This record gives sequence, structure tokens and C-alpha cells, in this order.
Amino acid sequence: MKKDVVKVSFSELRSAYEEVISFVSYYSCMDVPHTQETRLEKDLCFSGLDSFSLLEMFSKKFNVSFDGVDLDKYLMPEFGGSRGCFRLLLFPVFLPYAIVKYIIGLFVSLFSEKLSTHIRLYDIPIFRIADRKDISLGDLTTSVLLKKFTERENIVFVIG
Repeated sequence: MKKDVVKVSFSELRSAYEEVISFVSYYSCMDVPHTQETRLEKDLCFSGLDSFSLLEMFSKKFNVSFDGVDLDKYLMPEFGGSRGCFRLLLFPVFLPYAIVKYIIGLFVSLFSEKLSTHIRLYDIPIFRIADRKDISLGDLTTSVLLKKFTERENIVFVIG
């Protein structure tokens, strides 16, 4: 796939990056490093209506258009979309797992915050949705510069 080339100044790129990091950090409660590869759902645990609300606020703040973008390809809907009913039925079965995972995560956080984060982010395979792309902070930074949602992997920035 051919990538589009965008000429941008270093200060403009850095400013957009810092603004996106600041915006997302304000709304995120996850204590993980915020980099261009950081993902909204996987790393920052935004999901369902939280993701859509975040992107709506992002769109207004940075004047970024999401017109024509099927966000269902990127974000998991509330209760997991078509698997939602199935997950809801299994909730009582996996509730003890979630409680034990939470307690272990709290205990491990006393010794290793990094390991504790891995435990908190681990998800049961049946609850994973593999066919979704996740929006990265790099995608959001690129979108701020182009004023429309654009995946970072489709763009080559030329500093000049």
C-alpha cells in the first residue's frame, strides 16, 4: 500500500504529539507510558461509550473530522457488540476470576507495578476481539495534523 507523504515542521509535529498526550492523559486513569504506539482500548482501557465519548471530545477540541469512518472497525461497542449477549451470560461464571485477578493485581503492585499492569490488562481469550483495529495515539496525532481521522501507518512525515 502506498503511503501519503506529509511535509510538517518538527515544532508542529511535536506540538500535536504533546497536545494529544496531554488530552488523553487527562481522561485516562491508566498509569501506563503514553507513546505513539499506545492504544486506546488495549493499553488505556477505553471501551464502549467511553471510547466514543473520548473521540467526540477529541473531534471538538482539535477540529478533527471522523466523517465516513466506521468506528466499529476500531472500537468495541458497549457490551462487546455481537458477542455481548454471550459475554453477559458468562458473566456469573467469570466473576470469581475477575475478583481473584483484581486481588492478585493489588498484591503484586506492592512489589512490581509493571507486572501488576500486565495482570490487570490480561483478558480471557473468549473476551478478546481479534478483528478490530485499535486507535493509537499516533493515529490521533496524525489526525490532528491532517484535520481528519487518518491511521498513522498510512502516512510518512517529512520534516522540513
